[in-house]
Amino acid sequence: MFTLKRLMNNTPQIVRTRARLCSSKILQISPGEEFDEFKYLVKCTDGYRQVTLRDFSGGMTPQSEVWVSCTCPYFLFTVEWAIAKRTGRPPSADILYCNGRPPVIRNPRYLPYMCKHLYHVTKNLSRDARRIKKPDMRMPKLTPNEKYKLKQEQAKEDRANQQRGASTEPNQLHVDILVLLLQEPTSYRVIEEFTVDSALISEIKDALSVLRQQSMIRKIGQNWEITDKGVDYLSDNL
Repeated sequence: MFTLKRLMNNTPQIVRTRARLCSSKILQISPGEEFDEFKYLVKCTDGYRQVTLRDFSGGMTPQSEVWVSCTCPYFLFTVEWAIAKRTGRPPSADILYCNGRPPVIRNPRYLPYMCKHLYHVTKNLSRDARRIKKPDMRMPKLTPNEKYKLKQEQAKEDRANQQRGASTEPNQLHVDILVLLLQEPTSYRVIEEFTVDSALISEIKDALSVLRQQSMIRKIGQNWEITDKGVDYLSDNL
């Protein structure tokens, strides 16, 4: 795969001079895991052309390995075959527009270089590459007050987990709820069916939370519904 610098250095001076007559605007910048893709609409004396570049190295520097393409006839008949066939694998271009035959008349030495549209947009690539927002993987810095609050919240969560420790596995109440849901998807009936006094409401809610964590039930809209895992559990425990 060719670097951006090599393709630019190979470009003849006449092509570089013609590139000064071009203007362009960004159509799309698409960051990705394998490469970042840049699409431009370039206006020149011969009309509008679309230029596509893919940066496989990140940051779009002169040393970046790139894939290039342009819809102009010059790229099609002069350099597309040379770039595609002389780079090895992976190539810096694909045979998209030409007929797949070498340019024995227009480019008899098969030199890989750019058309004027490609050369024009490379002048702003480093600037445009900075517009790609990469995720910041650094941990945020916390103030002493935020650290104290975070520590307090963690301690509170640990105490709550200890109190619920005995309820993390399904028990008879969970089985009863699963049986009810197997008969009919329901919402408020889950509480109404079992609640004799208000003190049991929190136990029912805790049981629903445990079953949901165990993926035995799921909530669809306002209704609770038993899952296949819940059905399997019932068949093993009834």
